[in-house]
Amino acid sequence: MFMNLRHRVWLWYYSRHGQFRPTGITGEDKKIEELYRQRADLVTTNWILRECLGYEIDVEPYLGEEYFYSDKSHGPILTFKGRATLRKLIREEKQRRSEDLERWIKLLVPIITGVAGLLGIITGLVAVLRHNPKELS
Repeated sequence: MFMNLRHRVWLWYYSRHGQFRPTGITGEDKKIEELYRQRADLVTTNWILRECLGYEIDVEPYLGEEYFYSDKSHGPILTFKGRATLRKLIREEKQRRSEDLERWIKLLVPIITGVAGLLGIITGLVAVLRHNPKELS
């Protein structure tokens, strides 16, 4: 149980800092560190590719050796340059979509405000027209 926790902590630390600094490194620990590095790279690659799929970003032009390296056990994994390039594309797509949303909000808010104002005017007119001054006397 605690061995699994130890490995999870190492994976978290590696994903945050990019390297392990455990005390008393043995040959087995070096193998485990390499496995965790590969696992962290694989998780990062899967996350970035899932984001690209979600934002409908074409990954075809970036399938070369410059952006991916091949791992025998896990398949293609993004290189540092590949991660940076795809993250930049994701950021640009997010920004473009937020600008589209902002444009719609800027269009709809005045329309909704105008409709609410017209409803208030109509309500006031109906109240004035239905008011019977003879009932007050």
